[in-house]
Amino acid sequence: MKYISAVILRMICVIFMSVFVLTGCVNHLSVSHRSVKKLPNFDKKITLDMLWKQKVGKHPGRKSIAIQPVATDNEVYAAHYDGSVVAYDRHNGKILWQVVLHDNISGGLCVHLDVLTVATMNGNIIALDRKNQGKLLWRCFVGGQVLSAPIIQNNKMFLQSINGKIIALNATTGKQIWQENTVFAPLMLRGSSKPLYKNNVLFTGLSTGELIGWDAETGEKVWTTFISRSKDSSELLRMSDIISSPVFINSNLYVINFNGNLSSFDTENGIKKWSISASSYTQLETNQKVLYYSSSLGGLYAINSESGAINWKQLVEYPRHHLSHPLVINDWVFVGDNYGYIHILSKKTGHIVGRQRVNTSIRTKPLVQDNIIYILTDKDELIAFKIREL
Repeated sequence: MKYISAVILRMICVIFMSVFVLTGCVNHLSVSHRSVKKLPNFDKKITLDMLWKQKVGKHPGRKSIAIQPVATDNEVYAAHYDGSVVAYDRHNGKILWQVVLHDNISGGLCVHLDVLTVATMNGNIIALDRKNQGKLLWRCFVGGQVLSAPIIQNNKMFLQSINGKIIALNATTGKQIWQENTVFAPLMLRGSSKPLYKNNVLFTGLSTGELIGWDAETGEKVWTTFISRSKDSSELLRMSDIISSPVFINSNLYVINFNGNLSSFDTENGIKKWSISASSYTQLETNQKVLYYSSSLGGLYAINSESGAINWKQLVEYPRHHLSHPLVINDWVFVGDNYGYIHILSKKTGHIVGRQRVNTSIRTKPLVQDNIIYILTDKDELIAFKIREL
């Protein structure tokens, strides 16, 4: 298994006048302030007021990976590659508890009831009691790194490793229920999609561009299909990883992959309904009628979920700005970039209605809870902003 590095990938794609980025080790390259071009003016309708800022990890800013924070009613949780897991009061940023594991963390941060789980670089899933100062509850070796968060349904924890394992665990004990091995691409982005559960079927996207529906009880395949299949002789140009998690709207399943397509499928049989050319290494976002995605070639797109038609695209505003995962909140779309800006757009028109500078690259999808948005930067700073309409 070969993972392509962020720097090499960017150099190659600049040659081809495209910019590719990896999820996992580095989401966006940091850029000096002198290289930032002046962005166009706009009619400001929304602003962000900073509430608090906290460092994550023992040595913030050193070797780390982008691990998506998670929130509950009163807490927000963050983790760092160095093994740090931290619980903050999400209203004021006060540290409620912190533990340092003996393993480096790869991702997999997830909250379910009183349990907080993380995944480690050596292939363990670790469950902590979030109501008891992060006390260890159980540990399970799954035989591969897990980057995306697991999904929990009916006391089953479903997860996907970067070496192609699809695994179901008992969420209370960590005992394995079933495991299926899939084929993974010889060259892939460092990342994996989060599984999607619907009507007792588990949907997973693979590094080969394959989408599979599994019986959640037994692990048997229900159906399988491909988003796109390149016949190019180059391994680089054949890369078609599904990094984004599938999205469910009504009876349709939507998936986007890298260097491929955005497609709609029937969840019952996997039959493709429509497909458009698209490429993304970030998560699909939806408001149930429109799909939003950040293109790996630049720009933010809004797509009609019924037809695949482009509602709007925002390209001019972002010269060489590599965008993070978008997030829809009320009437707005929030997206971060590698220059350290949070851009706020009208979800109906795509017009810029707000912008906030945090001075360093945005590493993960913005997280929102009760009109407070949480941003993780590449300096391992967790920042909370209150959303305020003008």
